[in-house]
Order: sequence, then C-alpha cells, then structure tokens
Amino acid sequence: MMSIAVAAITCFTAYAESVWNGGVDTDWATDANGNYLITSTDELAGLAQKVNSGTSYSGYTFLLMDDLNLNGSSHNWNTIGYFNGLAGGAIVDSRNPFSGTFDGQGHTISNYSASYNAGSGTGRITVGLFGYTTGAKIKNLVVTNSYVYVKSNAYHIYGGAIVGFMDGGSVVTNCTSTNNSINVNAPFQVLVKYGNAYAGGIAGSAENSTASDCSVAGNSLSADGAKSDNSANISNNYGGSSVSDANNNVYSSTTEMAANIAEINRATILYNNLGIGSAPKTPYYLDETTGMPTDKIYYALLGVDNSQAEAGSVRNNAAIIHNANKMDFEYNSTTYALYPAGATVVAEFYLEGYTGDWTNAGYYIAEITDNNGNVLAGSNDATYIMPETGMDEEGNPTFSFESGRFLRKQQFTIAMPAAATTLYYTTEAVIPSSVESVEAATRIYGANGVVVVEAAGDSNVTVVDMAGRVVYNGKVSQGRNELTLDRGFYIVNGTKVVVR
Repeated sequence: MMSIAVAAITCFTAYAESVWNGGVDTDWATDANGNYLITSTDELAGLAQKVNSGTSYSGYTFLLMDDLNLNGSSHNWNTIGYFNGLAGGAIVDSRNPFSGTFDGQGHTISNYSASYNAGSGTGRITVGLFGYTTGAKIKNLVVTNSYVYVKSNAYHIYGGAIVGFMDGGSVVTNCTSTNNSINVNAPFQVLVKYGNAYAGGIAGSAENSTASDCSVAGNSLSADGAKSDNSANISNNYGGSSVSDANNNVYSSTTEMAANIAEINRATILYNNLGIGSAPKTPYYLDETTGMPTDKIYYALLGVDNSQAEAGSVRNNAAIIHNANKMDFEYNSTTYALYPAGATVVAEFYLEGYTGDWTNAGYYIAEITDNNGNVLAGSNDATYIMPETGMDEEGNPTFSFESGRFLRKQQFTIAMPAAATTLYYTTEAVIPSSVESVEAATRIYGANGVVVVEAAGDSNVTVVDMAGRVVYNGKVSQGRNELTLDRGFYIVNGTKVVVR
C-alpha cells in the first residue's frame, strides 16, 4: 500500500521530544498570526482541560511544534472533548467539542493510553486522542502506538485512534494511524441487549463529516459493532458523512468506497489491456481495501505469439510463464493473467529437436519482443536438452534417451515493460560451429556427467552444445581427460556425444 506522505507545512525551531508526566499547562505561546503553539505534552493536556471545560476554540488554530510521547499507561489520557461521555475520568451527560483547527505539521503523537472501566455509562462514550469534534479540522498528524480501552454498558461507545466521534462538518485529512489498539467491545454487563461499540483506525464514527488522504497500518481493532481500518478509517458513517479515495471520489460509506474502487480498477484494466471504455482518471491500480494508489500498473499478459517463429519449432506453440505477483482477471468467461508493469516473469520455452541428422538438430529462441516492438532485456538462464517420450498426468513432458527426438528448454527472466500485453518470439535453427577434427587415435564418448576424451597425445578439443554455442575450446593432454558437462547432447570434434 502506498501511504500519503505527511509533511511539515511551516518551519519552526525544533524542540526535544516531550514525554508526559501528567502535568497540565495552558500558557501557550502564539506566532505572528495568532496561532497557538503546542510545544510539550503538558500543553497538549492543557488543550484537553480547556476544551473539556467548555472552550471549543472555534476559529482558532493550534500548531504542533514537535513529537509528543504521552507515556503510555503511566498517565491516563483525558480525551480532547467529549459527547455524553468521559471528562477527566468521570462520566458526564453533556457535550463539549473541539471545534478549532489542529495542524500536526507532520509530527507524531505516540503512546497515549485512554483506558476506562466506565460502569453504567450514559447514552454515549467518545474516546480517542480527540474524544469529540464538531466543525473541527485535524490535519498533517501521525498517531502511533496508542491504546484505547472502554468497558461500559453505555448505549454507544465510539473509539478512534485520532477521533472518537466527529460531526458538524469535521474534517480529518492527511493523517496517519499506525500500530494503535482500539478495544471497545467489553460490555460491563453480559446481559446488555442494546447498543453498539465502534472502533476506527482514524475515527470511530462520523456524522456529516469527512476523512480523506489518510493512511493506516498495523492497528488492532475490536468492537461489538462496526470496526474499520481502511483508508477512510471511519467505522460508522451516517447522516451525510463521507469518505474519499485517492482520486477524491466521495462516498457515503467505506463499503460503498470499496465497491466503487473495485469498479474503477476493473475499468482501468479493461482500457489498458483491451481498449474497452474511456481512459481512466489515473492509469495506476488502487488498493481495494484502502483506496490508496499502488506503485504498480497492471497489464494482462494476453498471450505468447509464435507468428514470428519457424513452423513446428516450439512444442505446442506455447510458453510457461511464472510470477508470484500474478493476478487473475475475468472478462467474458476468459481468465487473463495480470502482471504489474516492471514485474519480473520467467518464460520457459520447449523447442523441438532431433537426435538423428545433425543438419536438422532443431531450434532455439533467438529474440523475444513485446507488442510495442521492444526487445525485452531477458537473460537466458539455462538451456537443457532432454529427449522426450510423452507427457505425465500433470501435462509435463517425460524423457528418455532412447527416443528419436528431444526438447530443448530455454528459460528467460524478463522485466515486463509498461503496456506489454503480448510476448513475441523468433526461433532459429541450431547450426554447429568451430568443430575441428583430431587424430584418429583419439577416442571420445559420454559418461555420467562428463565427456571422456582419451587422447593419443596433446590435442585440441572443441565442445559445442545443441544451441551452437562453444562450451569448451582448449587442449587436452595425452591419456584420459574428463570434461564436466550438464546432461544433454554435444558435438565434440565432430562426434555426437550424449552426457547422461
């Protein structure tokens, strides 16, 4: 998944990371524009205290100046704002929202712990870094390694890593939630028969509000009701709330978003590969669970074309393609194999050859191109010569050295270029080269894994494989010499030799 980068917007003096000791400070500095500067954990706790006492800060902006560590379970976090829920650890039956702008400027708030055994709660409990927002803007913030736990039989519990519950046109944008634990599925009484709990990687629930350009990773969510850790990260949307994907398409719920992203991807694949439909808004492929753009563009490998190959050169006129990133795509009862552009595929070709007349020794792959005329930069990893007798139950060839023909297996590793939907290959006949004769007294024969040359004296020996490549060219001394070779057929100084 591709995460949206969170970047600092304004540069200020760097502060050392603040670790919370439970203190509270509301004596905030301001910049030239009148924005409040949050430079320590005590000052962040001061914001919670002021909001929970009834100051919404509508029209005001808070700038986070550095990373803050809220010190885990050492000090329980009082959420910033509440709705019929918790304030300072006490259950209340009122609402005090945060309504201002909180700009994290790319900084991280980590290790806050909001843990409440709330007993018989009121109508709602809202818990998170921000418990309740209305008309607020929270942006450019990273929240990580934090813990939310609520045990209550309240009518509804909303737990989110950044916001518990937001309404009134609140916006969360360009925020990241990683490795947080949100656990709101522990009712105080087993026999509670109503109410729900909602857990979200960004927000537990939203009404008439929006989350966009957010990303999550590694969160643990547990809830009686809905839970969601996708790019919108709102588990319970209603009353006109919306979420948006990476193309800024707006949806009424994360379920609708996922369904629409699947259709966007399908339309992109059909256009890129089959020319069906109009050009998509973006050529890239979206992650269907997050809505975020991936770093891959998927193209279907529609086939391997042998129109440029010599007739009968390749067995069954086919190739076997391997790649771990392959994705199957169904269209009109046909299954296509999709590969991301730039993916490495391994193409195996089985080419016909014969053990009789050397002048008709068979064929090899000379060149592989794609449908756009690009010569693909693949390496010929291996060439084997294997006599064929038939096929096994799984469709793989079986071999015996007594048969009259063989298959040459060539294997290529290819980096697929963008928009490559077809592989074309050309074949050429095997022509031996650099074959020399030696003294008649020299005896040459094959054995297990070696060619044996019994020479009457020092001799020149040239070994050529069935693809016409010289694999050995040098001198051997008088007596028995062994040249280690792979199993297959070779021409050694004009003599055909089988290495078993």
